[in-house]
Amino acid sequence: MILHAESGANIHQIAAWSGHEPLKEIERYTKRAEKRRLLSPGPSALKTGKFP
Repeated sequence: MILHAESGANIHQIAAWSGHEPLKEIERYTKRAEKRRLLSPGPSALKTGKFP
């Protein structure tokens, strides 16, 4: 599920692929993936001022 979330799949797509019913469980993975995506530019973005 983490790979799907990191690839940009939404919670409904992940639920369909994984068979999980409660969306709360999937939201946990998508929030973690979103946080990683936002933090990925790191210090280099601070130097250049370019953020995704």
